[in-house]
Amino acid sequence: MPTRHFIFAAGAALPLASGAAALALAVATMAVAQQAQPPAATAQPAPLQVGLGLGLEPTSEGLKVGFVPNRGTGAALGVRVGDIVLKFGERPVTGPQTWREYAQGMKVGDPVSITVKRDGRTIELKGRALAPPPSAPNRATPVETGELRETWNHRASQGTPGAATLEVGGWSTGPAMPLARAEQAVAELNGKVWVLGGWPPGRLTSDLVQIFDPATGFWSLGPSLPQPLHHTHAAAVGGKLYVMGGETDGAFTGRPGKEVANTWVHDPAVGGWVARAPMPTARSAGGEAVLDGKIYVAGGRDAGGSAFEVYDPASDKWEKLPNLPSQRNHLAMAAVGGKIIVAGGRTSPGFGAERLDVVEIYDPKTRRWTKGAPLPAPRGGITGAAVGGCMFVFGGEGERGHVLGLTPNTYGYDPRADRWTKLPDLPIAVHGLKGSAVIDGGIYLPGGGLTMGGDAPTNVMQIYRPTMKCG
Repeated sequence: MPTRHFIFAAGAALPLASGAAALALAVATMAVAQQAQPPAATAQPAPLQVGLGLGLEPTSEGLKVGFVPNRGTGAALGVRVGDIVLKFGERPVTGPQTWREYAQGMKVGDPVSITVKRDGRTIELKGRALAPPPSAPNRATPVETGELRETWNHRASQGTPGAATLEVGGWSTGPAMPLARAEQAVAELNGKVWVLGGWPPGRLTSDLVQIFDPATGFWSLGPSLPQPLHHTHAAAVGGKLYVMGGETDGAFTGRPGKEVANTWVHDPAVGGWVARAPMPTARSAGGEAVLDGKIYVAGGRDAGGSAFEVYDPASDKWEKLPNLPSQRNHLAMAAVGGKIIVAGGRTSPGFGAERLDVVEIYDPKTRRWTKGAPLPAPRGGITGAAVGGCMFVFGGEGERGHVLGLTPNTYGYDPRADRWTKLPDLPIAVHGLKGSAVIDGGIYLPGGGLTMGGDAPTNVMQIYRPTMKCG
């Protein structure tokens, strides 16, 4: 009989030849196979890495495993040749047609059972049929900001919750943003990814806010910013989102760009945006990080390259701190281990400016800056994130060997060892993300620029799940 081949990745599966109906079948195979491991096994399974191939042969009893690589996830889970993989109820699953026939007659709430036989034992998983996620309305909404005219396509905002996506080296992609952006702020608020302002193609400044919910796989429109902004800074504290500084106009508007000092807060319980105390220094393209309930902002352009300030949302007050020793903009910044780490950046406003590998670390207890190990290479237009006691730096400009001048490099910094490690590259080299969103250990990087200068934004959302731990 022909063997049906699948590729598995991090608990999900993508059928290569058997059609979409085999997806749930293959996912169940992984979950049940893990439960079916003999209890006497003492060897610890290897951590899931990249995918593997499994040959599944249809028989009258059900699908049987016909092939398992010696060094793969299937072997680590205890899957063996000859295993009877799957039945639905009393019906052996001999291929996608069995699944289709079984599923077509189901209604929401109907009992569902999956049975696996192995080594004389029977394992049964029980559940109920769930309703599919609601479809996005088939309509388009005009969104306008000054001379900028765009259309929000509600159908394009619909993703697939729990969709199977190939994960390689910790990297995967999520549902794309409906509207592409570069030089936008990115932040996490209450388990969702917020993308604020930025440049669409044509570099006309936007006030649009796009929100992604990983739990549903949907994008939605958020409350528009009080003014169109690019290169702004965003951070969440206490269930509220703060937007600080940024730049208006510039680029293709025909008007000179202007850095602003405004601070705005969005409270989901209230809606809209409320003005708070402005930053002491107007700036754009700096870095931001949250530590002990306060928001630190460092660097930026034009006059803010050395400025370092902290905002206390509880008192609505800003405080000037000792200047950043190396003035810069388009940098990466994160709070790790009770300290603020600033890495890389440009030394002047233009994308042709000199780029730095300099790393500087601020200790709020001593109110002093010290130097850390430099980045492996000078980088500007980068973004950062903190997970597991490490700082991660992604992408940016400054790669002479890349036709677009960008780099896909990912670096991880261990502050205890003061050491950088090169990690798997971004699937797509980008620059121009102002921040990232960390949710359940995953780092979400939506959008960014595909060429130096920001005139080619993307709507791709790249997701990285690091295995590197530093704490």
